[in-house]
Amino acid sequence: MKYCPKCGKEVHDQDRFCRNCGYDFDAEGKEESPYVVKETKTTAIPVSVEYRNIAVCIILMIVTCGIYGLYWQYRLTEDCNALYPNDYSTSGGMAVLLTFITCGIYGFYWAYQMGRKVSKDDSSSSILYVLLYLFLGIVCYALLQSEINKLAKK
Repeated sequence: MKYCPKCGKEVHDQDRFCRNCGYDFDAEGKEESPYVVKETKTTAIPVSVEYRNIAVCIILMIVTCGIYGLYWQYRLTEDCNALYPNDYSTSGGMAVLLTFITCGIYGFYWAYQMGRKVSKDDSSSSILYVLLYLFLGIVCYALLQSEINKLAKK
């Protein structure tokens, strides 16, 4: 293990950049012209989301008369945002709040956006999520959770 000369954080020996401040270890000792724009790559930090048992989530949603569905929507949104980052993503709390304030109308837009994220911008799949949300919202949640579980660590 070595330490970053810029911020002092401990980094792995094979790292090219500091994960804390972005310092380039390969640039050590090299003289750079002040007129050259330096292009650096950022290292991708692996994202992990929690695996959720769909059957347990459905049972909890039924037992709590849908209240657990608010938490489930929150978690689905946060997990999708972590797996498929986008600058224009709505946070989980905001999605639940907007769905609650609009008496569920925002949920259709939410289902469309979540469908776009998990199906890689395929609009026909996104419309499927909207239709499922319209008739059986719990199935929409279950399908989204299934897609997230494929990428989650068990």
